[in-house]
Formats: sequence, C-alpha cells, structure tokens
Amino acid sequence: MNDDLEQLKNLPTLGSVLDFAKRKRPDWIIGFSPKYSDDYPDLTSNWKKYANGKPTTQIMLVEKLGEEDDLIKHLCEIFTMSGFSVRRKKEFFLCPVCGAALPSRGMYEYLKDVGKSVPVEWKPGCLLCK
Repeated sequence: MNDDLEQLKNLPTLGSVLDFAKRKRPDWIIGFSPKYSDDYPDLTSNWKKYANGKPTTQIMLVEKLGEEDDLIKHLCEIFTMSGFSVRRKKEFFLCPVCGAALPSRGMYEYLKDVGKSVPVEWKPGCLLCK
C-alpha cells in the first residue's frame, strides 16, 4: 500500500491520478455528471461555495469514500481538492434521461429533514425529464 501512495504522490496531472485510480481500483468509480439536478438547487449552491464560486469539474459517483481503504481516502481528497464533488453511489445516482446527479431516496429524506430545498416528493429522475 505504501508503494501505491508513493506512486500517487508523484503523479504529475489530475488525468494521471484518474488513470491510476482506474488501474488500481477498477470498480471504484461508477460514473460522472456535469451537474446536480436543477430540482436540488442547494446541492449546486453548496458545491459552488466549496469550489470558491464555481464548480470546476464534475460530480464523481464512487463505490465508497475510503472508510477502510487508505488509497481511496487519498484519491477522494485529491479529487475533492481539485473541484470534484465525490459522492457514494448509495447516496446519489444519475438521471436516466439527462445524466444529472440526483439523491437516493434515503439522501432525499436526509436533505428534507435538515431543511434543504427539495421537491415535494422523491422521484427516480429529474422532474422535467419525465
């Protein structure tokens, strides 16, 4: 593992980090989206706030966040610091029509409970994409 972390430290570009991640943990990255669904404006607002005003990359859906894997933990840190919004697939999925990121039913309930702007009810796609 230390060899992997040493290799990771020496990678020159974000693209090489992405290639390294795909090679070392081929099932980790599930997919990408350029945006959150317009149905959830607070998600976009928070992402912009974290990324100093404008999301610079994409939403990255992953299997896990590194709870038990140091390499994945470091990869998450690198991608997040580079402007990605790294999200677990159990909490988010992509709209089958437009590809925007949407919260799972459980994440929807959490967002609603903490007072975030959410649609009246959860749907498995964007409201406008029906």
